Amino acid sequence: MFKSQAKLIVLRLSKRQSQKRKLIFERFREGLKVLLNDERLSQTIITNSDVEEIADKLLLEAGIRDYLDRLIYSSAAYFSAILLTEDETLKGINLEGLPCPSKVIKWGELAEFIG
Repeated sequence: MFKSQAKLIVLRLSKRQSQKRKLIFERFREGLKVLLNDERLSQTIITNSDVEEIADKLLLEAGIRDYLDRLIYSSAAYFSAILLTEDETLKGINLEGLPCPSKVIKWGELAEFIG
């Protein structure tokens, strides 16, 4: 799921720096290959009924309106995985009785984490 979120960031960045668009896309693909080939990392199932239940609670109890944000957070929480996000709202979620990711880190911290 992180690929979709990361690609959105890359697309926004490429619009602001159109002269570097090709380089930005190439670097994204290179980084993606590195992450997908690292045995310490794995992709997760995006959704199931339990993930959707957590996502619904995020909407109803925390007011998180963006479905993709809710889905990313909920998937990480359900699988007790690390949530990789730049979204400060997602980093600050703390609802009693709601599962949470094992850890929340920013993209800049990823290289340090898998170092």
